[in-house]
Amino acid sequence: MPRRGGRQFQSIHRIADRRIPEMARGFLKAVDEFRDELSLDAVRDLIERNLDPVALPFSLFDDALLDDWRPLVFEIQEKVAERTADFDVQKQDKPIDTVGTEFGFDEADPRAIRNAETFAANLVAEVSANTKMGIRAIIAEGQRGRLTVDEMARRIREIVGLTERESKSVEAFRRGLEARGDLNPRQIEERTQRFYRRKLNQRARRIARNETLNAAQSGRQELWRQARDKGFLDTRRTVRVWIVAPDERVCPICAPMQGQKRGLEEQFQSPVGPAALHPPIHIQCRCDVRLEFGDPATINQDELLRI
Repeated sequence: MPRRGGRQFQSIHRIADRRIPEMARGFLKAVDEFRDELSLDAVRDLIERNLDPVALPFSLFDDALLDDWRPLVFEIQEKVAERTADFDVQKQDKPIDTVGTEFGFDEADPRAIRNAETFAANLVAEVSANTKMGIRAIIAEGQRGRLTVDEMARRIREIVGLTERESKSVEAFRRGLEARGDLNPRQIEERTQRFYRRKLNQRARRIARNETLNAAQSGRQELWRQARDKGFLDTRRTVRVWIVAPDERVCPICAPMQGQKRGLEEQFQSPVGPAALHPPIHIQCRCDVRLEFGDPATINQDELLRI
């Protein structure tokens, strides 16, 4: 059984970890640019007309994220594919149909480009959707009569970038300060904004930590696809194996997946969680996937197809 923590796993994580600060900065930059363009009048108009937060000019936020993250995703996937090409693919006894050739990742491959574009676009869409949910939480507060239209407009502008849960925590923090009775409005605003920035920085790091690793694993998946297409990887005698972290911190989602085997394009499935083509399957997932080679007759095809 392959073990997690080998050279390939370490290489993937080094590549991903080095890009965490850059991805986090890209998120914070997009949030600040969006806030700068988001006028109180625009937010007030949205509230008074009872419109959904998607009516705000979120394309500014989405475009800024995509412009920043797209080249980063390409770079991560390319670096991972280049650094890991020699580890798994060439462990086979004999590459098929490759006499006199060497395998190398083709970053110009149309599918590789399309996959990276799709990955970046989907990531931006997910982050943007969660941000809109955070704005909805403030609107819900106002609809319960707790906030005036002007207060709602100001607070929506002040919590841009947070999830619904984080937005609620900022509001709860503000109400706690107001309930104390010993702080003036300026002090409440300043402390609330510091709390907001702390939450925003935490979200930026959380997104970056998870999605740089996700991009790295996606790059290795594309490497394996190219190896298959070019005859370096025989899918008849190759399976992908899910490897969990070898310690007591393994979560209930991942623990049952240890040793689960799937074909190159088949999803892994946790009995108590989502399906995924590769890790991470959740925030702060520490799992890995490795290739395992064998004779076609010894590979349990029933297990591969049981998803």
